[in-house]
Amino acid sequence: KLSFTGKLVFEMHWYSFSDGNSWASNNPNDNCGRVLNRIGNNGGFLLNQGFPLFLSEFGIDERGGNVNDNRYFGCLSAWAAENDVDWALWALTG
Repeated sequence: KLSFTGKLVFEMHWYSFSDGNSWASNNPNDNCGRVLNRIGNNGGFLLNQGFPLFLSEFGIDERGGNVNDNRYFGCLSAWAAENDVDWALWALTG
């Protein structure tokens, strides 16, 4: 018999392109609110139930030149910090 008590972690992926073109075409603050509602509906609700949530994949152009990526990342990172969400850094180099 398997026991997952205390051993279960949920993970989610969220990229700037997960929200279509919304970062370019909407007010950034309004859009952030809508995006956070979607995050809550798609996985964030697990935090309210006491489950650990790991943000395992997200991404931006780290050169900082993409305004839409910058808006997305500011919104996502603020939510992750506020909710004590764990995450990992994956680097593509070469």
